[in-house]
Amino acid sequence: MDSITAFNGSGNASGWLQSFEEKFKKKSKSQKLKKLEKFLEGECEQWLKGIGSLGYEWVTAREAFVAYWVEGLRGKDFETRCSSITSPNADWSAIPINIVYENAPPLASVQKAISEAHPMFSTLVSTAILDPRGVYTKAFARFSHAQDQEAMFRVIWDAAYEAGRQCGVSEGRGQVRAESIEEGRQLGIVLAEQAAKREKEQQEARTMISVYVDTSDLTPEEAPTEPIAPTESTAPIAPIAPTESTAPIAPIAPIAPPATLTWADDADTIPPAVIIPPTTPPRDLTALCSTTEKKPFTSLQRRASRSHHFNKRHRNFHQYTIHTSHFNSLTPLVTRRHPSGIGPGKPVHTITRPQLPTPSSNRQLLPPLDWDRDPRLVQLGRILGDLGWVRA
Repeated sequence: MDSITAFNGSGNASGWLQSFEEKFKKKSKSQKLKKLEKFLEGECEQWLKGIGSLGYEWVTAREAFVAYWVEGLRGKDFETRCSSITSPNADWSAIPINIVYENAPPLASVQKAISEAHPMFSTLVSTAILDPRGVYTKAFARFSHAQDQEAMFRVIWDAAYEAGRQCGVSEGRGQVRAESIEEGRQLGIVLAEQAAKREKEQQEARTMISVYVDTSDLTPEEAPTEPIAPTESTAPIAPIAPTESTAPIAPIAPIAPPATLTWADDADTIPPAVIIPPTTPPRDLTALCSTTEKKPFTSLQRRASRSHHFNKRHRNFHQYTIHTSHFNSLTPLVTRRHPSGIGPGKPVHTITRPQLPTPSSNRQLLPPLDWDRDPRLVQLGRILGDLGWVRA
């Protein structure tokens, strides 16, 4: 029973009937009829009940099955065949037992159809595709417990064949898809090259377009020239009289080169800078030379002392009153100078401040100047050292 399944009207009826007779060939006719009633289901079961007396005997039921399901007779054709089957003159012994197999399909296809009808067939195929290793364990367990091991082996064989076929089809589709992708990529490369070529041609065409510029207004006017008076050594040249063959030639205006931009011309248009004269005479710096008798370090010490006393007096300004008559003069004080120097548009802003008289007071001694750590005195000390002075 493991090698044959119930027939419901779909599939290969001829192959199913052959498998049925092969399996129950040792059974009697009555037993075969009972097996037929058992293995028919659905539409076939209703058909067997509807043929009436033809279904009471194995021989008539078999012939009716062949006429309806194998040969496909319907309507009046099937009724005519049933009449001949039920005729009392019908000799069933003269009918060969293999009459339905004259146009039967090959044995391999019939056996495959039987294997596909087995419930284990689809399970083995799906397991072989998803789990190739696990399918052997399941197939061996099924084969070991089968009553008809030969039929079960055939089912396993056909299932393995079907699983391999499906894997091959899937792999072939993948190869075709990969080939299609490669063809599409090559086509895309060709299209991209064509588009780049067209873009390059358009770019070259745009760069080759010439632009006409009217330069008539750039031609300088000719300066009037004075005629040269003839001297004794030079005689005037007589003009050549035009002949019939010579036509008057129009004067050709000289083509002047285009004017170039020079920054010097623009600089000439700038008015000269007005230098503000100093309000005080320039200072004499010869006293800083080492050949003089003055000592600049001592002088700077005294100047720092005076500045200290002046700041102290300035903080106590409320103790005495400064009269304007004590101011000597107004001295310009430079507050900001342009980094590029004095020039047009670069003025020097000055303000004036009064020179306060130095109040007479007891001068206190200040600590000596720090020439080594004061950043303002370090550079000055280097300059004085270059002039030849050495601190004691």
